[in-house]
Amino acid sequence: AGEAVWDLGEVAQGTLAQRTFTLANVGSRGLLTYVEAPAVLSVSEVGSREVGVTDQTAYEVVLNTEGMAVGPYAAEIAIRSSDPKAA
Repeated sequence: AGEAVWDLGEVAQGTLAQRTFTLANVGSRGLLTYVEAPAVLSVSEVGSREVGVTDQTAYEVVLNTEGMAVGPYAAEIAIRSSDPKAA
C-alpha cells in the first residue's frame, strides 16, 4: 500500500477543484473497495463497492472552494480494499 498526494495547485476561490481516480481489479477474485472522505469533499460514491475480476471503477472527487478561507488546504480520503497485498 502507498499514499498518493494530489496537488491541485492554485485554485480560484469559488470554483470547483475536481479529480478522478480509478481502482482496477487485476486479481482472480472479486475485490471489495471502501472509500471514505471528509464532509468538505464530495465523492461520487462513498462506502463499499465490489469490483469484478478484470473490471475497474472510477470515483470523482470534488472540492467546492466557495466560502473557504484563502490559503493552503489539505484533506485525506481513506481507500481500503479486500486485497491482502494492499494491507
